[in-house]
Amino acid sequence: MVQRQMIRRAVRTVRRLKIVIVSVFFNSESTVHAFPYKDTHQFKITDPDLGSCGNACCAVDCVIGQGYDPEEVFEAMKEILSDQGSDGSFTYSDGSDASGHNPSPDLRPYNLTAKFIFQGTHSTTGGYVDTLNFAINEDDQGSLSVRAFSISNIHGALGDGGQNYKTLAFLSQEIENTQGVSCQSLDIVYGCGSKK
Repeated sequence: MVQRQMIRRAVRTVRRLKIVIVSVFFNSESTVHAFPYKDTHQFKITDPDLGSCGNACCAVDCVIGQGYDPEEVFEAMKEILSDQGSDGSFTYSDGSDASGHNPSPDLRPYNLTAKFIFQGTHSTTGGYVDTLNFAINEDDQGSLSVRAFSISNIHGALGDGGQNYKTLAFLSQEIENTQGVSCQSLDIVYGCGSKK
């Protein structure tokens, strides 16, 4: 209880300094990670996810809005993943599976809301690899959003220490900083330690 109060005070203080804090719990110790953000990105601080998808997971919607081309957003995200991000922790998943299947990420020929779907990975500093799934959606008014999903790959990952959300929030900031594509909001859809 005292630890949570200390973290809340730190979060309030750090928010004034324009920094996002992600609290990660290991055993009985608590480690706080922080990274800067802009006023337009009021990312929520989440609790560790405790097996929402059988394993720890997080699904968010990055609302981009109108005036963007789905292909340009896809190419921007693909470039970040392919270049491994600024910290070398990301990959873009491509290539054939064991049966020779290599589906196209481009769904535009099918006239669906989802215009592109694709996958990547994120490697944590602890050596864990998480799977990332993305769908770039466009509504009837031409407004874009990206459904982003992260799941811990290690079997029995009951808790993630907030890592899945942190990965998606960091990636959204990375894409804005390097590609100019920004989220108007980053809304939790499922998991992420939410109490929905």
